[in-house]
Parts: sequence; structure tokens; C-alpha cells
Amino acid sequence: MDADRPVFRVLGPLSIHGDAGPLTVPGLKRRVLLAHLLLRANQVVRPDELADAVWPTDPPRSARANLQTYVSGLRRVLPPGKDGPRIVTRGTGYLLEAAPDELDSTRFEDLVAAARQEQLRGDPERALALLDDGLRLWRDDPLCDLPDHRPWRTAVDRLVELRLDARELHATIRVGLGQYAAAAGELRALLDAHPFRESLWEHLLVALSAGGQRAAALAAYRQARELFVAELGVEPGHRLTDLHRAVLAGGPVAGDVTPDDPPVRQLPADIPDFVGRADHLAALRAVLAPVDRYAPPVALIVGAPGTGKTTLAVHAGHEVADRFPDGQLYLDLRGCTASPRAPTHVFREVLRALGVSGPAIPRRTAERAALYRSMLAHRRMLLVLDDVAEAAHVRELLPSGGTCAVLVTSRRQLATIPGAHSIVLDAFAAVEARQLLSRIAGPDRVAAEPAEAAAICRACGHLPLAIRVAGAKLVERRTWTLGVLAERLADESRRLGELHADDVWLRASFELSVRHLPAEAAVAFRRLGLLTSTALPGWAVGALLARPDPDDVLDALVDANLLLPLGPDASGQPHYRMHDLLHCYAAEAAAADPPEVRREAVARVISGWLALAERAGQALPPCVFRPTPGDSPRWCPDAAGAARIVRNPLGWFDAERQSLVDAVELAARSGLAALAWELAVALVPYFDHRSWYPDWQRTHDSALAAVRAAGDLHGEAALLRGIGQILLYQDRYEQARRTMRHCWTLSRRIGDRRGAAIAATGLASVYRITGDHERAVRHYREALTDLAVLGDANTEAQVRNAMGMICRDRGRYAEARGWFAEALGLARGTGDAHREATVRKEIGALHLDEGRPRPALRQLSRAVAVFDALDDAHCAGYALASVGRAELCLGDTPRAQRALDRALSIFRTTGDRRGQAIVIDLLAEVHRNRHDVPAALTCRADASRLRAELGR
Repeated sequence: MDADRPVFRVLGPLSIHGDAGPLTVPGLKRRVLLAHLLLRANQVVRPDELADAVWPTDPPRSARANLQTYVSGLRRVLPPGKDGPRIVTRGTGYLLEAAPDELDSTRFEDLVAAARQEQLRGDPERALALLDDGLRLWRDDPLCDLPDHRPWRTAVDRLVELRLDARELHATIRVGLGQYAAAAGELRALLDAHPFRESLWEHLLVALSAGGQRAAALAAYRQARELFVAELGVEPGHRLTDLHRAVLAGGPVAGDVTPDDPPVRQLPADIPDFVGRADHLAALRAVLAPVDRYAPPVALIVGAPGTGKTTLAVHAGHEVADRFPDGQLYLDLRGCTASPRAPTHVFREVLRALGVSGPAIPRRTAERAALYRSMLAHRRMLLVLDDVAEAAHVRELLPSGGTCAVLVTSRRQLATIPGAHSIVLDAFAAVEARQLLSRIAGPDRVAAEPAEAAAICRACGHLPLAIRVAGAKLVERRTWTLGVLAERLADESRRLGELHADDVWLRASFELSVRHLPAEAAVAFRRLGLLTSTALPGWAVGALLARPDPDDVLDALVDANLLLPLGPDASGQPHYRMHDLLHCYAAEAAAADPPEVRREAVARVISGWLALAERAGQALPPCVFRPTPGDSPRWCPDAAGAARIVRNPLGWFDAERQSLVDAVELAARSGLAALAWELAVALVPYFDHRSWYPDWQRTHDSALAAVRAAGDLHGEAALLRGIGQILLYQDRYEQARRTMRHCWTLSRRIGDRRGAAIAATGLASVYRITGDHERAVRHYREALTDLAVLGDANTEAQVRNAMGMICRDRGRYAEARGWFAEALGLARGTGDAHREATVRKEIGALHLDEGRPRPALRQLSRAVAVFDALDDAHCAGYALASVGRAELCLGDTPRAQRALDRALSIFRTTGDRRGQAIVIDLLAEVHRNRHDVPAALTCRADASRLRAELGR
């Protein structure tokens, strides 16, 4: 290991040693957080998992923010990794990077694995040395200086079990080398801590007998037998009793005495191209360790079809086979087929494998089960139960004692298996997917076309079975480039048809899971294929079925691993995800439903999104871009959930933004033009508040094409108003003017007085910003007339505020104050804090124009505080620009620069070039005050360039 690289130590008290000596991590919670990240080194750990570790009983409301603070503190303390900070953010989680030789637990595992390899190669001395190096890394129990946390238990238990295995292997090798006395001493020390581990007694008998201590060996057996009978009520296993008989007979005693019957070896061949799943394998190795107790350890591998459950089970079975010298039973229960196997037939097969002849097999199932358990009582065997449909089948096949272990695979969540450790499989990570494709199709082909290989893996959804099929197809077609297959897989409508090779069809694997669903769950599954989002809230399933409570259907889909629960959204509504290839299969199945059924199901989901978006939008600051609403039906999915959304509308919109955009486009593609435009405009308050202009444009363009095809002039006018506002924000003034004019004309033609008034305000805004004040005033006055009749006080407040801005820009300050006072009164009357802050922002600018910076700063500071509280960065940017101007007037250059720097950052993020030009001009004055003439000249040039781009 490099001298300048740190060592993270978890095999004992938590510690870090750097090049300069020990590093201190202050605070218990930071140490717990670091320990958890080290136990999951090089893996992304979700914030909720970290919160469970740091606050195991009562996490505070600020847990996520506190975690960010703790992570920031750890980044400052820990030495950097090879590519930057030691702890990096990946998606919503955190990952601690540690090379194998930087973490003592990883180094220990590598040394033990290397020792086993050396033993297999016939070099026991080298194996012993490697084990010595590994065991020296242990200073005490893992993380013994920290509280015992439930989330660590599996990882810590696995490390403790590996240490015990290593110590047992160490003693066994010593026996093989003839170091009998030393081996016996090690084994007695291990037995003091693990008296019911029968294999240790077996090795002790061999060491004592081979070392010439026959009496001591017989005494050890008596001690073991008395212990087992007194404490467990069972006789020693047959291996130990066979060794005892050999010692009594005075013959040679071998360390691997075999029972009378040959061991059963039923595991299928291991997978030569197995890749990935390192964490899952480690967990399985930890669980599948037979111990001397009443119940066998049970590991349950669950996952969606195609995730590689059987592959992992077989590979893990081979890895731990040496722990089960009496053999391994493999039983395919065919749970997903049309004829799953009942335990009574399985018992017959198992008893025959264990040497019971046909006539000796009992006729009754209960008698077969009793005989089966009796024959396994003293054997050390691994049972692999593949493709199990029901937990009851596993319970009937569980051995009665703890000398065996059971490994189960299932597509269903079998929650009622006693003591089962569940291991959930999902799709591969991108790197694992590429490795598998490379091993099957050939590393040279994959290396020659890396982009195409990545595209194939993405099209396969990183699903192991799909990648295996794709790789096999490339093997079958040696003349194909990877690009050919990638192109064929790019079309979702034919993707499943392409994913077959030889006798393996991915579609067939999916069919097996869907076939066993309850009828309504099967309907819901295929209708999910009608939606474009693969992640969705639970209420959407209810909308697809036209029922308010879909919990039983969701449970059935989750239990079958056809939906993956993702946890609740900002409103507490549970969310689910469907794998991309399962979605393709569902879409194929949905095509068999009548068109009107499909259309109605999609319409209910879109109308559910519409109802929720309108409810959330009403909780945001009032938006003047809201057109006259349409008359599409609203499907309220969950009244309680809808009410919760109002408590955190921005959080809900942020979480559902992609799904909402997808819903608009789905409505447009499905010919649901009215729903498309109504949902699109319902999103405008959020898009405007967050400055999400690309999504705003995308949804409006999609809906506009649909309404024009349907001849819906109301929808077209509503969408044109939103598109015109985007163009205005993007400083594309001539296009904005034409769009607003078209919207105004359409609204007047269809008799939509409110729509015309809203369009007039937009058109007037274009004229105001471009300096054509006469036209702006004319359209504002037209809008005021209609708004007064309609009683729209909020929009009227905006128009009066705009009139005040025009008067101020013309130098008519007294008139401006009158308009602003009226606007402020209307905003207060409606309780619109955002509108009130907007007016105060303009009043502050008026004070500045009048040469009164202190009252200006008071108004502007109040405005900034409101905008920050409402999380409206765009409006805050303009207020901050005026704050900077006020501070310059007062001669406080540092305060001015702080406000202007923040404003410039906001305008660059939102793409507001007009705002950038204003701020950069003011920054030129900041630099001039500091006598930095080059910087000031650069700012002037940048501002001039921006104004030239704007045509001003």
C-alpha cells in the first residue's frame, strides 16, 4: 500500500490512519455515519438508510439537512480519494470511495480468499501466512467503540463469521501440516467461544488423535456429547460419531471422514460467466453458515423475472459448498409454471436422493416429512429451493435442526418464512451489465463498440437475463456489429421480440409471472403499459381500474415483483416503479384491449394528474398566466392525499415534474387534446415559479399540436399565452409580440373576455419592456376595463403595478406612486404576499430613481425576504439587483457586490440575459469604486454585448 494513502479500520474500534498519523473524527453521530459508509464502501447509500443508522429510534425532522452537514464535515476531515472528495454524492445518496487496501475489512476478506486459493493449489504454508496476515488486522469486535446499530447487524455478523471461518481454516491447515499441538490449542480456544460448532470438535478429535493423544480425543468427544445432549437434547452428528468410532478402533483418523452414504451433489453447474452481485454474495455467505441450533439459517432471494435469482443461488451454493460436506440438494419447485410441484412429490425425490429405496418411502405426506427431517437431523447439507410460489412449501421443507441451511429463490415476497433473511435483486448496475455482455459476446467486440454496448445494456434495462439473451444473439450472429443489435433494440415496440436466442425468450419469463396474478391485478399490469412513465404514484393504478382504493392490487403486483415500491412522495403518497422491459411487455399486452377501454383508462389517469396539479397550483402564489379553465372531467384519486399536497405544493411538483410532463405528452399522443392543454396550463404556476422554461415549452408545444389537430381554439389561445410568456422571458420580443397578438385575437374571436384580458396584459408587457409605452398603456387600460368587470383583483394588481413602472420610467414619479399604492392595496386585499413583494420591489426602484436609497433598501429587503421564503429565485434576482444599486448609492461597495453576485448567479441559471445586462452594468460600478479599471471595462463590454443580442 502507498505510504500516503489512508487506512480505514473497522475490525475493532473505528479509526483512520493517514500519512501523518491518526485522524480524529469528532462527534458520535459523525462517527456512526462514517462507520455505516465504510461498511457499505463503494456503494451508494440512501439518505433514509443513513438516517436509520444515525438516529435509530427517533430521527429529527431535519435529519436530511443534518446528514448533509455531517457529510460536509467528514469531507473536510477525510483524506481525498484518487478523483476528489472521499465521499461523493450519487443521485440522492452518498458513496464513500475506498480502495481494497485502504479498508481493513476488505483487505481481510482478500487475504482469506487468497489463502483458500493457495490451499487449493497445494501450498499450505503460504495459505497459513496469508491467514496470519489477515487475522492480525483484527483488534477487537467490529466497531466495538460505537453503539450496536440494527442496520449494521448483517454486515458485522458477516465479518465475525468470516473471522471464525478463517480461524477454523487456520487450525485445519495446521493439522494438515502436522502441527497437532498448536492446532489443538487453537481449536480449544475457538470452542470456548463457539461450543456448539460441531466442525470444531471434529477437527479437535483429528488433531488430538493424530498427535498421539488418543485419551484426550476420547475425552473431547465425551465432553462434546454431554454438551449436546444436556443443552440441545440431540446426539452429535454422524461425522463426529464416525470419528469417535475411528479413535476407539485405534485406526488412522482422517480429517475428512465421510459418512457411509456418499454425499449428494445436486447443484447445477456453476455459471462460468457470472459477474457482479458482490454485496449479495457476501450477504449469502454470512447467512448460509450452519450453526448448532434448533433452526436452520434460511436465505431468500427475491426479484422480478430476469434478475438472475437462480444464477445467483447456484453460484452462491458452489461458493459455500465446502461448508456442507454431506452434500447439496437442488429442488426446482416450478412455482411460476402451470403445474407447480407440491411438497409430497418433492419429499419422494429428496428421500430417493438420500438413499431411501422405493418401497421404503412412506405413502403418506406426513410420514415422508418426518423421515425426511430425521435423515437431515445430523447431516450438514445445503438445500436450494428454486422458484418457490408459496411460503407454505418452504415451511414444509425446512429441516428440523441447524446443521443444514436453506437457500430459496422466488418471484414473490414470501414474508412468512420463519427467520428468513431476504435478499432483493434488482437490475444490474451499468458496469456489471457491460461486464456480462463482454463475457458472453466477447471482450473485443464490446471494446470495439463501447457506445453501442452501452445502448444494448440500456435497452435491456440492465436486466441480467435480457443481457444474457442479447449476448447470445450476438454469438449466434457473428457478422452483426453491436450497432446492428442496438438499432434493432431501440424500437420499444419490437424490443421483446428481438430478445430471444436459441430456446430462451424473455417474453416467456414475463408471462410466467403475470399468469399467476389475480384477475384485477393482471388488468392493472397490462394497463400500466399504456402509461409512458415507469415510476408512478399508487393512485394511478386506481385510476386505470376506475376504483379509489387499489391497495390490494398494488400489493399483488409488489408481491409478484412486477412493481417495486419506491417509498412515499412529498405528500406521503406511495410510489412504485416498473422495470422498462416489463413495461414493454405490459404495453404489448395492453394492445389487446379495445381502443375505447384503453382511451378511458388513460383519460382517468391524466384527469387525476390535472386535479392534483390544479390543487397544488392553487397553493402557490397566484399566477396571472392562468387562462379561463376548460371543462374536462377531474378524477380525484385520493381526497386525503390531495389535501396533503397543499401542505408542500412545491415539494410535490418537484417530485412529480417528469411524470407530469410525460402525462401532457401522453394526453397529446392519445388524442386527449382538452386534457393535454388543461394539464399543460395547470403546470404554468409551478414552471414560472421554478423557472423551468424547457419543460414549460415542451408541454405547451406537445399540447398545441394536439389542440390544433382537434380544432380547439380555446385550448390554442390558452397555450399561446404561455408560449408568449416563455418567449418574453427568453428576450425574444418580436416572436413574443406575434404570439401574444395571436392569443389576443383568438380569445376575442371565441368570446373569452378573461382570456382576452390576460392576453392583453401579456402583449402590453412586451411593449413595456421594448420601450413602446404608448401601446403598452393602451393594452393595459383595455385589460383593466375587463378585469374590473370580471373581478380579477390579482391580475388587476399586476396591471396597476406595470402602469406604475411605465410612469416611473417616464419620470412621472407622482403618478407612479399612485399606481403602486393601488396595486399594493389590491395585493393586500387578496392576501397575495408574492404580489405585495413584487409591488414593493418596484416601489424600491422608484425610491432609487428619486434619490432615496435608504427607504428603497427597506422596501427591497422586505421583498427579497418574501421571495426567498416562497423560493422564487427569479423575482429575488431583480430585487437583489436593486438592492445592489441602493448599496452603491449608500457607498457600501462590499454589500453591493454580495447582492449583485447572487443576482447574477440567478440570472445565469435562468438564462435571463436582460437581468444579466442590468447586473453586470452595476458590477462595473463596483469595480470602478475599487479602482479596478480593467474589470470595470470588461463588465461594460459584457453588458453591451448582451444588450446588442437583445436588440436594445
